[in-house]
Amino acid sequence: MMVFITSERIVVLLRGCKYEYSATASRVASHILGDDKNVRACKYASEEEKISASENSKGRGKKKRNSLSAISSEASRSCEEGEGEEEEVPTRNEDETRQHLNALWTKAFAKNGLAPNVIDDPDFREAIVETHKAKHKYEPLTRRTMTYHELPKLKDMVRSQLDDLFTGDKAETLVSDGWDTSAKDSLINFLLASLAGEEFLDDENVTGEHKTARFLADLILKYVKLVKIRRGCEPDSVCTDNPTVMREARALVEEELPSLFTHSCTIHGVHKWIEDICALPTVAKLLKDHEFIVKKLRNKQFLHAELFRAQSSEELKPLFTTHIDEEDTEKEYDRFEPLTLVRKGATRMGSAYDMLQRNVKLQPALEKVVGHQDYNKRCGIAQRRVGLSAEQVAAEIANAREAYQTETGEAAEELRLSSAERQKQYVLLKELIRGEGLWELTTQVVDLLSPLISFLKDLDSHQAMMGEVYRRCERLTKDWEEGDVGIEGHFAKYKAEDFVSLIPLEEREKLQEIGITRWNYLHSPLHSFAYCINPRLHFVDHFADPEVRRDFAACALKFCQGDEDLAAEMEVEYTEYAEKEGAWSNRVIWMQAKLQGEKHRGHLFWKMHGDKAPTLRDASVKALTMITTAGGAERNWSAHDIIFTKRRSRMNPTTLANWIFVFTNLRLLEGIDARKGKKRKKHAVSYESEEYPKWEEQDSEDED
Repeated sequence: MMVFITSERIVVLLRGCKYEYSATASRVASHILGDDKNVRACKYASEEEKISASENSKGRGKKKRNSLSAISSEASRSCEEGEGEEEEVPTRNEDETRQHLNALWTKAFAKNGLAPNVIDDPDFREAIVETHKAKHKYEPLTRRTMTYHELPKLKDMVRSQLDDLFTGDKAETLVSDGWDTSAKDSLINFLLASLAGEEFLDDENVTGEHKTARFLADLILKYVKLVKIRRGCEPDSVCTDNPTVMREARALVEEELPSLFTHSCTIHGVHKWIEDICALPTVAKLLKDHEFIVKKLRNKQFLHAELFRAQSSEELKPLFTTHIDEEDTEKEYDRFEPLTLVRKGATRMGSAYDMLQRNVKLQPALEKVVGHQDYNKRCGIAQRRVGLSAEQVAAEIANAREAYQTETGEAAEELRLSSAERQKQYVLLKELIRGEGLWELTTQVVDLLSPLISFLKDLDSHQAMMGEVYRRCERLTKDWEEGDVGIEGHFAKYKAEDFVSLIPLEEREKLQEIGITRWNYLHSPLHSFAYCINPRLHFVDHFADPEVRRDFAACALKFCQGDEDLAAEMEVEYTEYAEKEGAWSNRVIWMQAKLQGEKHRGHLFWKMHGDKAPTLRDASVKALTMITTAGGAERNWSAHDIIFTKRRSRMNPTTLANWIFVFTNLRLLEGIDARKGKKRKKHAVSYESEEYPKWEEQDSEDED
């Protein structure tokens, strides 16, 4: 599909069919393109469409904006060659058709932030095609009309779809995370999350508020009550980020609601863990070196372009070629996939690992770049500097290294450097890339961080990870025993004096201390309870650790609503489960436990065999399905800024909240469908006549 839009008309080429609409800048172009009235071309699926799009996009200035004749002729050729598939169109009267189209366009605009820049969305395609099928004049709604007539219907439809998700016996977790908008407003996102999906509740504006523990606790309790009104019951747990004030707020919440579990976001805890490791002097210096390499190559066009040429050279191309084997089509081929440089993010330390790993993969290409015959000339390195002695070069490199360690700017910093300083830095760049010590240390740091990064990805994978948190953190910090096999802790092994590493011993000794400190700060009794009833770890003597036993008893009492007799019965049932006595003595049960546990589906094991421990069953299913992270709240930071733009600054708070609710939840529902493998219907109609639906000009303002 290709869409060409000007201030006068819209031409859509879809599967050999041409759809043409008259449009005005104040109405359709404003809805679809915002303030941009220029031609936009979107390329889709087939190679033929990509080729025709590139042919129609040639030219500059007025020729590109106004030449619709080439588009029309290309559309005519596509219509003659294409053979569309006829589809049965449902019979509707004029009012029903108008309501149907209003709902389609409202959903398309709402899901794409009210003013999308590119029509690359199945809802837009559906709206365009359904408008063509209607075979009558259709007048698009203004945003005011959408807000007061169509938005409430769309909101009810979205809520009904979300209500269908939160059914069954899976636990529901209220997650929250705070952030600042581009206008410096302080907001806190609240979502209701379960293994089935997520529902965005609202973003609370707390600008100017003194965020004490009492204030945050009252805010959490407000949304707990909101969930109770919506669902008929309170959420099973609350997950927040992990600053000290939020820990105090969670304690206040548990005082008022004793049956509610509260815990920290595991992703936040692991990020802080990585951040502490990256703050070690040797690792911090290494990161600065790699940031310097990435910065210099990205800011120098010649070096950036040469990096791609180096990867595509005959000797290096096999390193960046992937063998593709498509089982469905029985095709095998090699695909060349060149890599680009990755910058470290300012707030998320997981990107530091991505930068190091990418640079290690690009090492041979980087060496080829700095070894280019024109490197000195293109980087402005004078000939006299090339002939300096090794001692003089080392002294200049040391001075340049000390200078860039304190730099914070990007490309603008490059412009402020003197010619001599730039030469020193490009000489340093060559020496860094050619030096063996940098890459050996980088490989060791990548190996050091890889278990934490793997843990981070698993936590954010929409899987039931509550039963794995205790095990993974303990294995990272301490020696571990699985059955009769002893496993050395990942960070514990770095303390050995005979461990070969370029990281100094005094820094390696801090690794385990950092891990234990972060794990203790992150730990919740719920982690211990889920660890005990995780069927994957049925062979472990969980109660060998007195702390785990105390945590299990505390959680059992909370699951039983404070009933001590019922909690004691739950512990008896757990003992039979752990000792494999009575009904638990069947070997087939433990074979299934291993299989379900490896797939992070321990809750399904308890659903299948929970009749042997009826009191423990419901608590186990709830504990293993609780969400361990507030990742859903973090991934929806930008929703407010997308809707509340400068152009819509007069939008009242209720309207803003409704648009944000619909916009965010439509995207969350689309993500849920994508994870389930659901495919959207491909909308296409056959080309039959020259009668296209028209949008006539109207004078209206885009206001609220």
